[in-house]
Amino acid sequence: MDTQISTTHPADTSDVTQEHVATPRPRRTKAVASTDLTLTQFDSLPNAAHVRLPVVKGLLGCSSATVWRRVKAREIPEPKKFGGRITAWNVGELRRTLSGADKVS
Repeated sequence: MDTQISTTHPADTSDVTQEHVATPRPRRTKAVASTDLTLTQFDSLPNAAHVRLPVVKGLLGCSSATVWRRVKAREIPEPKKFGGRITAWNVGELRRTLSGADKVS
């Protein structure tokens, strides 16, 4: 019986070409896509509309912690609570604050 034992290490990929290696694509979730859309169309939203934290983060270009820090420091308006876990900012109030026309008191 003739058996051949391979001495190649499994991690040896020197003969693998780039076309055989699959690179994973980053997945875009529905929430990310809707946030991107809301940010691009922010100017067309009515003043009575409300936006969630990811949109505010995108508008300010900062992290969640910084958004909450700015709310606490009264640099941006406080969000409204719409139930147990839903918090959103009024678009009109954000516009006034971002334009500098309204100081949060």
